[in-house]
Amino acid sequence: MDRKKPRKTDKRAAVRPGLIKEILLTAGLISICGCGVLFLGHMGMQERWFPFPLGTLESSMEEPGTKHLYGSQDSQNGMGPITVFQESGTSGYMEEEPSIEIGSGNFRLPNQDPGEIVSEETGVLEIWGEEEEREYQAYQKRLYGIKKESQIEEMGFIQIREHSFPMETERFGQVFLIPALDQEYHRLALFLVSPDGNICYITDGLETNYQNRGMLGQTNEGIAAVSFQDMDQDGLTDIILITFCQNPGENGSKRYKVGDVLFQDANGFYRDWRLSDKLNRFHMNKSAKFVQSFVTDHYSTEFLYTTVTLEELTGHGFAPIADQSSWQDFEKMGRLKVVPGIYKMAEYYIFMVYLVNEQGYIVQSFQPMGDYENLYSLQGISCCDIDGDGMKDLVILGNYSYEGSDGEMLVVKDYSVYYQQTGGFRVDDEIKAEISCHEDMNMEELLQQAWAYWGWGLFNEKEEN
Repeated sequence: MDRKKPRKTDKRAAVRPGLIKEILLTAGLISICGCGVLFLGHMGMQERWFPFPLGTLESSMEEPGTKHLYGSQDSQNGMGPITVFQESGTSGYMEEEPSIEIGSGNFRLPNQDPGEIVSEETGVLEIWGEEEEREYQAYQKRLYGIKKESQIEEMGFIQIREHSFPMETERFGQVFLIPALDQEYHRLALFLVSPDGNICYITDGLETNYQNRGMLGQTNEGIAAVSFQDMDQDGLTDIILITFCQNPGENGSKRYKVGDVLFQDANGFYRDWRLSDKLNRFHMNKSAKFVQSFVTDHYSTEFLYTTVTLEELTGHGFAPIADQSSWQDFEKMGRLKVVPGIYKMAEYYIFMVYLVNEQGYIVQSFQPMGDYENLYSLQGISCCDIDGDGMKDLVILGNYSYEGSDGEMLVVKDYSVYYQQTGGFRVDDEIKAEISCHEDMNMEELLQQAWAYWGWGLFNEKEEN
């Protein structure tokens, strides 16, 4: 449903320094999920007005009753000035009048570790400081000051030439798509360049630039894939974009993919942040074919992460691998059935492993595939103590496939180890850094090397189930 911009009335509140921050602090609960503030201006490429809820407050304005706070944003990259409105009502995007503009400012989330979700207890909006505002304005000036292709690198952006392609657009005709990475803030920008070298269109309002929510600096490393397809069947070519980002951690940085779709219309391009959210949250971002299967063919892996019973899983198309399933007695979690299985999405087999109790409810799930696209073959599952704490752990060995840079299918053998702890399992990030998996490795060799890593010795007795 189209949302209308609240009409500014004569009841405009006086603005004083710190007013907006006080109101947001008073609100207490800030919406940080769904269409909340974590998705500031995601659809702002066409400079349309998109409201989003900032929270509610009780009788904190001049008029009594419950107030709803809304932010509007017209900038192309989702980080520009936001106008905050208060509005009477009870829920949702309010279309009723009146609404009162109570101030404007640049907002961000408090600093947090990259990739970390801010909780409702700490997710309070803050107004940018003067230094951050200057940095943002300087970045905007550099980005939108680019008028010709020759200026892209002069302004501090590195062109990603291997993923630059010609395309046909409704508004600009034949253009050349050039992705470029900002060297200072690691933000990715897309440029549409005309045959004479002039810049027709610029955007950095991309999902990959929202990994550090509300912050200028990002962790983009480059592009995994660019594909051009008519995703919404309107006769116009859309853009599938998959990028690489880094998630710093205690044991080193982890590389991951971020998927996105830019839909073309008569004015340029726009994004649907809801689609991008599901695309990445449910791991459908591994390849352009994955994205197409979800967006165009309406396949989805969401149920693999949201269903609560094995019966529901199988009802949606999940197929257990019977000869690798077994009942196990886990010291901290009781008697559970280990159920590996696959779900076919387009031409891919998605591999998952579930722990199911005797009542048929899912206790925990695992995704051993990681960033691989397809399960080629399952080599084995073992439940035994790996780290010497007296509790059964889970070891999974399989062959996985993915598409190479030239479109060829590559098959690799890999493994995953999950350690049992009180209340669940944690994925291994220690053995994987030391023990590489070769194409002839079997489960027995893998277990021996894992035990040796933990100091058990190669010839100590082990009980494997």
